[in-house]
Amino acid sequence: MSAGVVWVLWCSLTAVAPAAPAPGRVVVVVGHNGGGADPHSPLSFADDDAARLFLQLAPGASRAWLLTTFDHESARAFPDLVDIARPPTKEALAGALGEAFWLLRQEKDHGAQTELVFAFAGHGDVDDGGQGFVVFADGPFTRSDLARQVLLPSPADLNHVIVDACSSYFFVKSRGDGDEGVALTPALLDALKDPLPQDVIARTGLMVSTSQATEVHESRALSSGVFSYLLRSALTGGGDVDGDGDVEYGEAAAFVGAASHGIEDPRARLQIYAEPPLQRPHAALVDLRRSGASSFLAVDQPGRVRLLDSRGVPWAEVNRAGDRPVYLSLVGQPFFLVQRDGSEAVLVPRSGGAYALSSLDFNSAPTARGDGGGPFARLFERPLDEGFVRGFFASQTLVEPAAAAELFVPPWSSAGSPPLRLPIGTIGGVLLGSAGLAGVAAVGAVVGNQLAFQELEQSFERSGQLDSALTLEVDGWRNGATALTVSAVALGLAGGGLVLWSMSLKDGEVALP
Repeated sequence: MSAGVVWVLWCSLTAVAPAAPAPGRVVVVVGHNGGGADPHSPLSFADDDAARLFLQLAPGASRAWLLTTFDHESARAFPDLVDIARPPTKEALAGALGEAFWLLRQEKDHGAQTELVFAFAGHGDVDDGGQGFVVFADGPFTRSDLARQVLLPSPADLNHVIVDACSSYFFVKSRGDGDEGVALTPALLDALKDPLPQDVIARTGLMVSTSQATEVHESRALSSGVFSYLLRSALTGGGDVDGDGDVEYGEAAAFVGAASHGIEDPRARLQIYAEPPLQRPHAALVDLRRSGASSFLAVDQPGRVRLLDSRGVPWAEVNRAGDRPVYLSLVGQPFFLVQRDGSEAVLVPRSGGAYALSSLDFNSAPTARGDGGGPFARLFERPLDEGFVRGFFASQTLVEPAAAAELFVPPWSSAGSPPLRLPIGTIGGVLLGSAGLAGVAAVGAVVGNQLAFQELEQSFERSGQLDSALTLEVDGWRNGATALTVSAVALGLAGGGLVLWSMSLKDGEVALP
């Protein structure tokens, strides 16, 4: 099968034609489970994480490369990527980088701003000399290799380095059995930049998982590395803290911090290291406007929402707080399952635009989905609210996102606009208030009727004749009192009924069909 045909097949994974990609961005994603000569225990989901990140970032890139070898289960999960993927070897990486750098130079010659995204998922470690490395299929790829082969020759205006290396990269054991491990700290990570000149450092950003977990860094319930899942959720749009459509380094870090806040097992806690490029502290890991996505899920109701792919495997997740909707890009899958509060809805993005969560038809989920009580069962327990964001940036050196000059608000899809919702409780309260006003007016009408009748009697005693004008006034007050009394009773019954009904509803509202 030719590369062009395979690329067309891959593009068919998205339900609609993607929007214009960000100019000048190229993506190289590497994933390796290990095995063979690798002394580390093989991972299960590094190939899956690489494939999902590729599917997420490729639509917004001028070109993307995937370097991984799928295991049997993953090959069935991503059949359209099997022929696209190259082996996760240093030789294949050199070939992909050569093509990427040539393309970047072409883009720069046409005046485009250029970006390189280099991502790795798999094993990592530290050698006897103290140099960190990640494990490719043909051996270690050291921090010196990263500097010499990726960052130094990169012609890109910005380099983004994303590393999710599990096991001993984050909890490095001594060579002696029984010795305590040494946690890989941000200070040790700074050694990554030692061989680099200042200009390369200034245009390079890092987003690196530094969890100290060894045996629980992957979650079978998520079919993913935990950091990869959380970062993917942030880059889908969940990490857009200020609503401007850009997911910056600090925003992604804050998202991961909130999502993992409830983890109690100290071995499983994520302690990520994020550093944006010095010359572009507000650089976006993802710009939703140029992500290649033309369809979005608008999470317009508070609470925890999970996106699952077409196989029912978790794709991304958010816990929304506040009034502003969160927009999640819908790319890489022909359809999604949306899970909320034990119920699910099928979302097929047939047209561009945003699909409101409140417009979906939810039904009871056939099976419970979650971590099954494992160490990551409390992921996303903490919403990403204003209080957490404020506290997070107060305790970090990361740059807080600037106030959004313009909010990212995609137009509603023709089939996805939120339904008109009637606030039953509010309407009931208004009717009760109106009933009270009508009752007061009825009492006033009764008083007016009595006064007018007394005046009519006095006029009759003086003249011996009924004053027709006063007679009409008395009748008017009497009819008004009767009408107002009936209205007060009717409004009171209707308002009381609506208030009681609203108390049985989850949010006191009813959506019109």
